[in-house]
Amino acid sequence: MMLNDRIQNVNALQYVLRKAEEYLTTLAPETPYSKFEHRFQEIGLERGWGDNAERVLGMIQLLLDLLEAPDPCTLETFLGKIPMVFNVVIMSPHGYFAQDNVLGYSDTGGQVVYMLDQVRALESEMLNRIKHQGLDITPRILIGIVRKWISRFEVWPYLETYTEDVAHELSKELQGKPDLIIGNYSDGDIVASLFEN
Repeated sequence: MMLNDRIQNVNALQYVLRKAEEYLTTLAPETPYSKFEHRFQEIGLERGWGDNAERVLGMIQLLLDLLEAPDPCTLETFLGKIPMVFNVVIMSPHGYFAQDNVLGYSDTGGQVVYMLDQVRALESEMLNRIKHQGLDITPRILIGIVRKWISRFEVWPYLETYTEDVAHELSKELQGKPDLIIGNYSDGDIVASLFEN
């Protein structure tokens, strides 16, 4: 993503980025990436820089700044914009999760409602960032529900086994490790930590 095999070293990268910067300044800011995608592929640049000329130019200028005079703020800004997170796992072992009518059941309420809201917001943010980076990727939201509810007070002795089982299933489903693991509540934090290690 972002570079192809036509760029073999940093000097070639800087040269290509300068040429791209020069070309992009001749385009209207809202010019869609698809209008210059082929030209960019020929010089070694792939999708992921942005969805229009303005965003692509901004990313290229950030990387040129980093290559010529690196500083922590520019690095943080650049890393915050490059597409890196596509597979997110949220660990929340306890709670009665369902799409509707969960309030009133044991272990539901604030945390469950909060997590469902956070998942929706995270999905929206991921879709927005992926679109702005000019990528045509649809993230998959994986939800697994165990039909036999277990109280949060009874789940603790099983967290290690649960983590091993989830890790095995997720590696099959994702064909690798997730890019980001989020734990919810103390049991979810422990599972996320065990999963990462």
